[in-house]
Amino acid sequence: MMLRLVIGAALAAIVAAAAARARLLSVTGAVAATVIGTAAVTAGWSWGIVLVVFFALTSALSAYGAERKRALTRGILAKGSTLRDATQVISNGEVFAAAGILWLATGDPLFLAAGGGAIAAAAADSWATEIGIALGGEPRSIISWTPMTRGTSGGVTIAGFAGAAAGAIAMAGTMLVIGWPRAVAVAALFAGMLGMIIDSVLGATLQARLFCPDCGTETEQPVHHCGRATQVIRGVRWMDNDLVNMLATLSGAVIAGILFVAGA
Repeated sequence: MMLRLVIGAALAAIVAAAAARARLLSVTGAVAATVIGTAAVTAGWSWGIVLVVFFALTSALSAYGAERKRALTRGILAKGSTLRDATQVISNGEVFAAAGILWLATGDPLFLAAGGGAIAAAAADSWATEIGIALGGEPRSIISWTPMTRGTSGGVTIAGFAGAAAGAIAMAGTMLVIGWPRAVAVAALFAGMLGMIIDSVLGATLQARLFCPDCGTETEQPVHHCGRATQVIRGVRWMDNDLVNMLATLSGAVIAGILFVAGA
């Protein structure tokens, strides 16, 4: 295990450095990715493979049509760049990494399911956002079904739902290919979709919704792109998109664990 930890740390650092050089990760994001990657590989080579597939495919989707997506969501998203920082990396990967460590410590397949559910939820949510913004039309609130501006948390589109399904399927398929139990992959697939829905519900209800008095628009930016400090008009002040993402991955882990136990 110690050898795998050392090799895992080296490989994770190399991948993170390459991602930072390609402007997919910030410096802090690369550090966070190295820590999470090391934990995943220490848990097992298969955990590392799942994480690399998630990162590679999600980064490719994020880069696809990046300029157009930035133009469509300018002034809305708190973090509209493809350059992911430490908080974004941790919010998507920490539950997966923790499940891996628990799997390593116990050998209980429940934690395989939990890790699978967490990473499938992260993929489903990320792919829903990227594909929904790129290919979807006007989003609607998952709660009230009223029209929303593209990029606003809690908004959903048919294209976004298709993207979420594709992300969850991609991760579940990876788990099958690397030899994880079929029951784990199935649990992760459904948990991934449900995790994405939970993310949207939290985004539409509890996530802080901010307002720029100068521009008269709602946003997720504490300081709007015009330079004006924004005001909280709905939601919980400290509930930002990164925290919502983390809660969604945690939900995916818990749901996958429940489904796995129920089907065992």
